[in-house]
Amino acid sequence: MGLGLLLTVLSVAGTDWVPNRLLGALQFWRFLLFVTLFGNLLAAPVMFGAAPSTPERFAHSRGLIVWAVGLAIVESVVRMVGIGSALVAAAALLSFAQEASRAPVPRRPVRIAASGLAALGVLATATTLAVGLWQDIFDVAPLAAAMRLATILAVGGVVLRSGDLTRARPIVVGLLSAAMLLSLTVVDERSPMRRFVESGAALDPAAEEMMRGRTVYWEGNLPMQWFKLRMPGYYSCRQKGGINFFRDQAFEFQRRAQVLSVLNTTDFEPEPVGRCPETEDAPGTGPRSERQIAQACRQAPELDVLVLERSVGDRARLTLAIPGTGEDGGTDRVYNLYECSDFRQ
Repeated sequence: MGLGLLLTVLSVAGTDWVPNRLLGALQFWRFLLFVTLFGNLLAAPVMFGAAPSTPERFAHSRGLIVWAVGLAIVESVVRMVGIGSALVAAAALLSFAQEASRAPVPRRPVRIAASGLAALGVLATATTLAVGLWQDIFDVAPLAAAMRLATILAVGGVVLRSGDLTRARPIVVGLLSAAMLLSLTVVDERSPMRRFVESGAALDPAAEEMMRGRTVYWEGNLPMQWFKLRMPGYYSCRQKGGINFFRDQAFEFQRRAQVLSVLNTTDFEPEPVGRCPETEDAPGTGPRSERQIAQACRQAPELDVLVLERSVGDRARLTLAIPGTGEDGGTDRVYNLYECSDFRQ
């Protein structure tokens, strides 16, 4: 668990505090899996380890673990990486180790350290949560933001009222029971597009024939190429991990990004951390003229087919409709297939 926390801190430091492409590409934050695993195993001893006759002995660690569980629920609701809850869980473990120790361990320094670590976790979650709610309320979905906020307030009330053993046990057990029942209604949270990609449903035969065995750039849908069509993608920011280790791949990735950026596709939309190439000309709107498609095709002679969301004139060979992501009201997402040879003449 300590190794997971250490690597997570290293990942945060290498991506946010002192940006380093190598540390970012290694994705050490994925070791949070071990923090979560051992945290789940240790939650029960921390919550219920005290005998009823000595409820005050483990009061500090129990209070921290209730906070950790509450933060974990909030992070799950808003789909945050569980760094804050992991830090508070580590603080609970530190406090529990002191409380359960038979050796004379100084109590005050350990409690100060555990409380400081827990405060850091709460601050990390609260900061990220505030930014996310602000974006949801004013940019994305006010109703979804309201439901998330209601869940957060409910969990917060439970956490604040769970200060002792007699309150903590029934409240946490009730909360976990409700969560288990709720989970039965969301067994499959995949989007319609992802279910289609991972299913055996066939793609349009004409579109599949047009792309089979050829070099294809598919805008913003690498999983479709990898998992449905079993073919390599020509360009995606998700494929850039190797540029930190292989010089030739780094130059080739940058060349393809520069060639395709003229298309202004969703693969070049600005992102907060700026790890992917961007375009300054209306990113995410797609090409507005045939000239942009022609330029990309001429500068990349190895490219055969472009699959783009935007329709430009009547030059598309085929149109392809597949299930959407669920964020677009349940409508299908339509792609236009362009043959590069049509634009090199």
